[in-house]
Amino acid sequence: MVARRFTERPSLSDYLRPILKGLRRTRGVKAQQMARDLATSPRAYNYFEAGYGQLNVNRVHKFASLLDADPYAILAAVEIRSPEFAFRCSKNKLMTVFMMALQDFDEKAQDTIVYLDPLTLIGAFSEMFEQLAEKAKEQEEIARRSLGKKS
Repeated sequence: MVARRFTERPSLSDYLRPILKGLRRTRGVKAQQMARDLATSPRAYNYFEAGYGQLNVNRVHKFASLLDADPYAILAAVEIRSPEFAFRCSKNKLMTVFMMALQDFDEKAQDTIVYLDPLTLIGAFSEMFEQLAEKAKEQEEIARRSLGKKS
């Protein structure tokens, strides 16, 4: 039998770091400015941006607000270990919209949510995300065609 080499998975902070730094740089904001805007010291801000310490959800929301990014996408990107997801959602606020829809669902379904089995949930979410992926491809094609006409 061949022994498998154990490789440690990166920590969640290893995913938070490129998200925060990347969004800040994409928006052209200096770390010192973010520290001021977040009412914290430059050292504390650098510590936050490096992903050290406990994840401060309130600070993520304030950070996202200052950069017009999607705070829920930042948090989800860390959990799904895909920094790119936070960047992809920064303009359309996909996860914020999803959370709003989830809030509406919670209000409508209330206690009946407990009766939904995992297979039903997986099927429903898979179908929804498949339809969204198709719609995204359609809209990408429309955007490409309209850009091609302008050239």
